[in-house]
Amino acid sequence: MKRLSIVLAILLLSSCFAFRPLRYNVVPHKTENAIEIISDPVGARIEINDDYIGDTPLFVEIKAPVNIEGEVNTDLYIRAIPKQAGYTQSKDLKWGRLPKRIFFDMHLHPVGESIKIDIE
Repeated sequence: MKRLSIVLAILLLSSCFAFRPLRYNVVPHKTENAIEIISDPVGARIEINDDYIGDTPLFVEIKAPVNIEGEVNTDLYIRAIPKQAGYTQSKDLKWGRLPKRIFFDMHLHPVGESIKIDIE
């Protein structure tokens, strides 16, 4: 009986960490746990996991479970949409240490030439 209660307690505690949702808050200035998101030119629309959070530059605190090495296991998808014509860029962070700064160069273009294909 004692083993069963210990196993249930371990399962309960591990499920609290495994299924805790990712949370994030936009903060007005740099903090110890904040990620700075910048772009060139400034003003790119930033979305985290398809939720609009603001325009660059901005600071975002990510609240996610951290293991003993300080790494997170999370699905963090950050997308930058240019203010003017340009290409949308994204960063997909799934495992590891969260960066202190994420930079999006909105001047980048696709590599290679576009190919026109006529289908008749």
